[in-house]
Amino acid sequence: MTHHSTPVTSALVVVPTYDERESVERAVARVLAADPRTEVLVVDDGSPDGTADVVEALAADEQRLHLLRRSGKGGLGSAYRAGFAWALERGYDAVVEMDADLSHPADRLPALLDALAGTDVVIGSRWVDGGATEGWPLPRRLLSRGGNLYVRLALGLGVGDATAGFRAFRRSALETVDPASLVSEGYAFQIESTYVARRLGLRLAEVPITFTERAEGTSKMSGSIVLEALLRVTGWAVGIGRPPAARRRAVLARRGSAPAMGPLAKVAAVLAALALVGGVALAAQAATHPEPARLAPVPERSVPPSPTATSPGPSPSEGAGAAPAGGARDAGSNDASIPVPASGSDTPSARQPVAVRIPAIGVESRLIDLGIAKDGTMQVPADPSLAGWLTAAPAPGERGPAVIAGHVDTHEGPAVFARLRELRPGDDIEVERKDGTVLTFTVRRLESFAKDDFPTARVYGPAPGPVLRLITCSGDIDPVSGHYVDNTVVFAS
Repeated sequence: MTHHSTPVTSALVVVPTYDERESVERAVARVLAADPRTEVLVVDDGSPDGTADVVEALAADEQRLHLLRRSGKGGLGSAYRAGFAWALERGYDAVVEMDADLSHPADRLPALLDALAGTDVVIGSRWVDGGATEGWPLPRRLLSRGGNLYVRLALGLGVGDATAGFRAFRRSALETVDPASLVSEGYAFQIESTYVARRLGLRLAEVPITFTERAEGTSKMSGSIVLEALLRVTGWAVGIGRPPAARRRAVLARRGSAPAMGPLAKVAAVLAALALVGGVALAAQAATHPEPARLAPVPERSVPPSPTATSPGPSPSEGAGAAPAGGARDAGSNDASIPVPASGSDTPSARQPVAVRIPAIGVESRLIDLGIAKDGTMQVPADPSLAGWLTAAPAPGERGPAVIAGHVDTHEGPAVFARLRELRPGDDIEVERKDGTVLTFTVRRLESFAKDDFPTARVYGPAPGPVLRLITCSGDIDPVSGHYVDNTVVFAS
C-alpha cells in the first residue's frame, strides 16, 4: 500500500438507519454543513417508522444526499457492506462511517478527512487524549474501556478505540480491506474492519472526539451484540477467521505483519473471554424480553376498586386515606398511601378488554391478562407479539387509568409496541371489550421516564374519568443488566 500525501477532495458519509426518523434530518444537515467535501448515503433497513420516506423527501431538494433502501433489518455490518460497495462504484476519495443518532460529532469530519492525507484509516476515538463521552453511565464506560483493552491485548491492534463507529477510509484502503469479505454483523464489524486493516499492513490513526449519548430513538445495543464481538475477537486471537492466507501473505510481505500473540497470551485471552462471555450471555438472556414497566412495591392495599364510568359523581369510597382525584396527596401521607393500581377483579366479564388497535402505527393485538409479580412489579407478556392489560388497574372505560403494556423489541426483531414512540397527540387508540363494544381513546401526550425514577402516582394514580396508559421500554440498554433503562408512557383519554 502506497503512503498518501494527497488531500481528500470528495467523501461519502455512510449512515445506516433503522427507526431513526426523529434524528436523521438533523444528522444529515450537520454532516452537509460540516464539510463541503462530503455527501451522505443513508442506508435504511426498511424502518417501520418511515425513516426512508423522510430521507427521500429531503433528497429531492439536496443533491448531496442519497438513499439506499433495503427490504429488511440486515444488521450493521450488512448495511455498511452495501454502503461501501455503493461508494466504491462511484469513485469517492474516502468513505466515512457515521451513526444517525447524533452521537458522533459532525464537526470533527474535517479532522478525520484531513488526517487521511497521511494515513489509510482514521478512527474518531473516545479513548485517546482529548477524547470523551457525554451521558454514559459508569457501567457503560467500563464496558467500552474494558472491551477495547481486551481487543487491544488479544489482537495487538495498537489503537485505543477499535469499537468506534465513526471512522474514515481512503478509497484504496477500503479496496484492500475488501468489505464484502467481512462477516460480522453487529458492533463486531468495527473491530473486524480494524483488525483486517491492521493485518493487511494499512496504517491507522486516531483523532479525539466527544461521543454524546443519543437523545432520540432507541439504542440497538444488546447482550447478543456484545457476545458476538467477544466470540469473534477470541477466535481471531487464536487464528480462527483471519483474512484469506494468500492475500495476507502477499500484502504483509511488502509491509510487515501485525504483532503476533505468544502462546501464554493466547491462553490468557481465551480464559478472559470465556469469563466475559458467561456474563454477557446472562445479560443477553435477560434482555430477550425487556421489562415494559416497574411498579413501586405494592403495600397493603390502600386504594379500593375504581368505580365504573357509569357511576355518577365521586365514589363514596374516596374518603380518608384514599387519593383525591388526580393523585394529589395531603402533606404527611406515609409511604403506604402511595397510589397503586386498584383491583380490576370486580369488572364484569363482558366489559373486560380483549383487543387493542392503533391505526396510526399499524398495531392490532389481542390482549392477555397481566398481574402483579411477587416483587411488586408488573408482569410482562410472555409473547412479545401481544400486548397485555394490567388486571390490577381499572378496565378501559371505567373511571381511572387503564394500563396496557407491551414489548418494544426482542433479539429476533420488533415487538408489538416497536413503533409506540411514533404516536402523536390526536391519534386514536381503539380498545375492544368482550361484549363487542369498541372504546376510542385519543392520545394526549407521550413522556419517557427512567425506570429507577418511574412516576407511579402519575401513571397509576386515580383520575376523574376513564383514561388509558400505554407503556413500553425505551432509551438505552444497560450493558450490565441487559434491560432498557427507560419507559415510554402514552397518556390517552
